Amino acid sequence: MKALRALVVSSALLLVAAVLLTGLFRKADETCSNRLVGQSVSPDGSSKIVTFVRDCGATTSFSVQAALLPVRGPLPANPNSVFVADDDHGRAPIDSTGVPNIIIRWRDARSVLIEYSSLARVFKADTSSSGVQIHYSPING
Repeated sequence: MKALRALVVSSALLLVAAVLLTGLFRKADETCSNRLVGQSVSPDGSSKIVTFVRDCGATTSFSVQAALLPVRGPLPANPNSVFVADDDHGRAPIDSTGVPNIIIRWRDARSVLIEYSSLARVFKADTSSSGVQIHYSPING
């Protein structure tokens, strides 16, 4: 009987901890903000790459991100970014937005090139999204 009681109490404590942690993570994500830097529309006008600065508060550095969206779609609060990078603690040069510059060049309606500083620290670089092939090219500086 004591073993069953201990199991029930342990399970309840784990459940409470999971709920609290989920709430903390959700709250931390709500403190993030996105500032649109630019956008580039595909040649056929069906989609766009938006570039933005993501700021999640004082304990993290800004990141520059790119997300592939429908051409009429707004930048959501939590976009599924295809590219994420930062200045690697000041190694990569930054632009007026405070993050490394990225350049978007559409090759055609289903292929895009993202150029970024070779000194940037890249966290994410998807090679495709929504039928669009994404290519990357680090540039000096």
